[in-house]
Amino acid sequence: MKHIKKFEKFTPISEGLKYHIDNNLSLLESVYRIESEAWLDLVNESRSLYKSGEIEISDDDLWIIESYVGEKGIYEGEEVLLDIPFLEESKYEYEDFTMVDMDLVKELWEEGITNPEEIQKELDFRDLDIDTINQIIDILKSNGQINEAEYRGRKVKLNKPFRTPGGPKKFAVYTKNDKGNIVKVGFGDPKLSVKNRDPKRAKSFRARHNCDNPGPKWKARYWSCNVGRYAKLLGLKSGRPW
Repeated sequence: MKHIKKFEKFTPISEGLKYHIDNNLSLLESVYRIESEAWLDLVNESRSLYKSGEIEISDDDLWIIESYVGEKGIYEGEEVLLDIPFLEESKYEYEDFTMVDMDLVKELWEEGITNPEEIQKELDFRDLDIDTINQIIDILKSNGQINEAEYRGRKVKLNKPFRTPGGPKKFAVYTKNDKGNIVKVGFGDPKLSVKNRDPKRAKSFRARHNCDNPGPKWKARYWSCNVGRYAKLLGLKSGRPW
């Protein structure tokens, strides 16, 4: 996801912004902690260059640039950040992480990544330690925002596909349907191999299955179209998408 679409070398830029441009990092994928002074400086610098016409911002980040994020105001005699939501209780109870961290952990959990060490690896750009991640998980559980999933009376991991040697499909995954119930979705022909390494076959597969619009997660087509994302889990030779 690109943060900067184009950059004309008119104005000297900071090392931080140059790093984000060179590595195609968006503002929300920033190496800086969201809401930190370094991140706010990055937003303000990007906004200034955007307004002067020296850079183009991707659609994903344009809403940040066009908001008041990065700017400060006075509320009841106290300096506050504008356009950045927060939980008031987190200001004094949870000083090691932010709302953004909680949302990111929740998103990974819902994708089936529930091991704190795996979460830490996925969120290495947030600089969270294991104790902090466990604290976030405990808070999300106590608030009912995440739950241990059960399927027919046993604990299962959601949105984490696995092989099914006994069939009837090549792979299966536990996920939630539109009613919030846990369902098991089988996908993939056990008699065929995944050939997403071949660009021609991948293009043909995507066209046949309409992978530009794969549908919801509780349908087999979604998982067939996105099988490359889970190459490591499924022991596939290629992690490239269809």
